[in-house]
Amino acid sequence: MTLSEFFAICNPNFQKRKRHPNKPPLDSTMPEHQIRLRVAWDRLDDSDDPPRRVDLPTVWTVWTVSDPARPFRLLRKFGRPTFDPGAVAVALELLDVPGLVAVRLNGQSLEVKDRIAVDGILQARNLLELDVDLSEAGRIEPGSAWGSIALVIADRSG
Repeated sequence: MTLSEFFAICNPNFQKRKRHPNKPPLDSTMPEHQIRLRVAWDRLDDSDDPPRRVDLPTVWTVWTVSDPARPFRLLRKFGRPTFDPGAVAVALELLDVPGLVAVRLNGQSLEVKDRIAVDGILQARNLLELDVDLSEAGRIEPGSAWGSIALVIADRSG
């Protein structure tokens, strides 16, 4: 029994609403959907200090940019989004990441590029690791934003 049928039984005056003409039909697919991985990143460096929480995109402070000799790792845990693997493709999008030298997802090394297909690698719980060496980035201005990271879900037919 659908919700509309239930309401029709409970309330004889119930009328099913018509969808607004400007809204797409419910069964239409979107070409792309982004799940931004903005908050809850842990930053680790080679010291014994505990991890520091970082939100992305972040603005590097003067001390981070002025001491680029200390590489660091960013870690982010996330769950697998619900999707139909036959209908959609999932990619990891890494934008505005100068100095990114390595990417690992669930321990598997990935090629460092703007968009990486990850559909076959995702698990119920995932760990994304980004190794960053700002000395490899060239000149980064203090105050510039770093790190626009997202999962991109795209319709395979489009």
